[in-house]
Amino acid sequence: MKRWFVYFKKEVPLALLGTFLTGTVVLIELTQPRLMARIVDVAIPAQDLGMITDLGVRMALLALGGAFLGIGGVVCAAISASGFAETLRHVVMEKIQRFSAKEMDSFSVSSLITRTTNDINYIQSTMLQSLRMLVRAPMMLVTAVVMAYFTNKTLSIVIFFAVILLSVLLYLLLSKGYPLFVGMQKAMDKMNKNLQEGLINLRVIKSFVAEERENDRFAITNESLMKAAKKANSLMALLNPTMMVVLQTSTLIVMGFGSKLILIDGTLKLGELLVFINYMVFTLNSMMMLSMTLTMFSRSKASFVRIAEILDKTPEIRNPEVTKEPVEIRGGLSFRNVSFKYQSASNEYDLENLSFDVLPGEHVGIIGSTGSGKTTLIRCLTRLLDIDEGEILLDGVSIHAFDLKKLRSSISVIPQKNVLFSGTIAENLRWGNRDAKDEALWLALNASGIAPFVRNSQNQLDTVIQQGGANFSGGQKQRFCIARALVKDSPILVFDDSMSALDSATETWVKSQLDAHYSHKTIVMIAQKISTIKDYDRILVMDDGKVVGYDTHANLLENNTVYQEIVASQAQKEGFA
Repeated sequence: MKRWFVYFKKEVPLALLGTFLTGTVVLIELTQPRLMARIVDVAIPAQDLGMITDLGVRMALLALGGAFLGIGGVVCAAISASGFAETLRHVVMEKIQRFSAKEMDSFSVSSLITRTTNDINYIQSTMLQSLRMLVRAPMMLVTAVVMAYFTNKTLSIVIFFAVILLSVLLYLLLSKGYPLFVGMQKAMDKMNKNLQEGLINLRVIKSFVAEERENDRFAITNESLMKAAKKANSLMALLNPTMMVVLQTSTLIVMGFGSKLILIDGTLKLGELLVFINYMVFTLNSMMMLSMTLTMFSRSKASFVRIAEILDKTPEIRNPEVTKEPVEIRGGLSFRNVSFKYQSASNEYDLENLSFDVLPGEHVGIIGSTGSGKTTLIRCLTRLLDIDEGEILLDGVSIHAFDLKKLRSSISVIPQKNVLFSGTIAENLRWGNRDAKDEALWLALNASGIAPFVRNSQNQLDTVIQQGGANFSGGQKQRFCIARALVKDSPILVFDDSMSALDSATETWVKSQLDAHYSHKTIVMIAQKISTIKDYDRILVMDDGKVVGYDTHANLLENNTVYQEIVASQAQKEGFA
C-alpha cells in the first residue's frame, strides 16, 4: 500500500481528523453500557430518582455528541476518499496520454475506460469504507473484548470462540472471492468494448439493418458479466447470514449461561449481564464491519492491480535527457535507412529501409496501396511510434533529440479519421494554438472551404459541435480538421489522406489556398488519388513498406512500374494518362 500513499498524501490531515472523530465516537459508545449498568444495579435498587435522571442525561448528551462527531467523521472520510480518487484518475490519465500507439493497442480503449472509471470508483468506495471502519472496527473489537473479559472472565470464552470462528470463515470466503472479482472486471471490459463499438458505429449498424444481431452480441457479453457478478456476489452474500448466525447463537449461549450465574450461583448481577451482552454485540458487530471492509478490499484488489498495470507501464516513447533542437524549425526532413515493425518478435518489417529527403518548403506527395505503410511513416515522424532502425532528421537534427512537445508542435497532422471535440467551432480550431486570433481562424476556414457554412450558421464561430462532430457531415468534419491544422501554424503540414471526403471542386479550392497562403510550409500529402498530388514537387511511391520511387509525376510516369500501375488504374476516372 506504500505506493498508493503518494496519491493520498494531501488528504492525510483531513483523514486524521476523521480518524480522531471516529475514535472518539467509539469511546462514547463503549461508555454507554457502563452508565446503563449503574442505573440497573445501583440507582434502581436504591430508588434514587436523582441518580437515574443524572445518568440518563449523561447518556443522552453522550449520544447527541457521538452523533455529531460521527457525522463529522463520515464527512471527512468521504472528502478524503473523493480527493484520493480525483488524484488517481488524474495520474492515470496523464500516464495514458504518454502511451504510444502500440501501448494503447495492448490495453484497448474499452479496458482503459473501465479502469479509469469503474475500477477507480471501486477503489474510492474501498477507501471510504476503510477510513470509516478500519479505525472504528479494530478499536471497538479490542476494547470491547478487553472490557467483556474484565466484566466476566467465564462468559468471555464465548466471545473468544466466536471471534476465532468468524476469522476463519472470513479468510476462506475472501480467498475464494478474489479470483471471482478479477473475472468480473474482465467481463466488464468485454461488455464495455461491445457497448462502445455499438454506440460509435450505430449508423453503420442501422444501415446494414443489423440491430438484432448487435443486440444478440451485446446480450452474450451482458450475460457473461451477469454470470461472473452472480458467482462473485453469491459467495460474498454468505458472509452476512453467517455473521448473524454466530451473533445470535452467541447471544443465546450468553443469556442462558448468564441467567444461571445470576439466579443460581449469584456471581453475576443483571446490569453486568446487560453490559456483557452489549460488549459482545459490539465485538461481533466490529467483526462484521471488518468483514465488510475486507470484502471490499478483496473486490477492489483486482481494481488496484489493474490500475497498477497502467502506472507501472513505462512509456516506450520518452523525452531525451538532453535535448538538441535547431534555433528555427524550417521544415527539412530526412529519413535515413528507417525500419519499423509493430510486432518485435516478427521477422518482417512494416517499414523497411526507408531513405528520402524533403527540403524545407517542398510539397511532397505520398502514394501507395492500402497497407503500404503510409500512415505508419507519419506516426514514426511524430514519434507516436519509435523506429527500430535508422534515423529521422528534422532540419538535420534527430527527432529523438527533440523535446516531444517541441517536435509535435512543429508538425500539424490532419489524420485519416476526422476527430472533433465537444465545444464550439472556435474552441476546436484553437486546439493547437490557443492564442490564435479570429482573423487566423477565418483564414483557415476559408482555405479549407468551410467558411461559407460557418458564416451562414446562426452563431458562426460559437456554433456548438456535438460529441465527435455528430451534427456535421463527413466532408464538413474533414474540412474543420484541415482548418484546425492550419490554425496551429506549424512549419510542417501533414495530410494523412485528408482529402478523401472532399469533392473535386472543394479539393481544388483547398489546394489553391494552400498554394496561395501556405506555400512557404513543408507539406506532406498522403493521397489515394493521383490528381491530388500530381503537381507536387516530388511524389514518394510506397509498396509493402518500402520506397519504390521518389521523383516528379512526369518522371515516375515514365520510369516507375508501380506508379504506372496506379495511374493506369485511375486513368479513366481521373482523365489523364
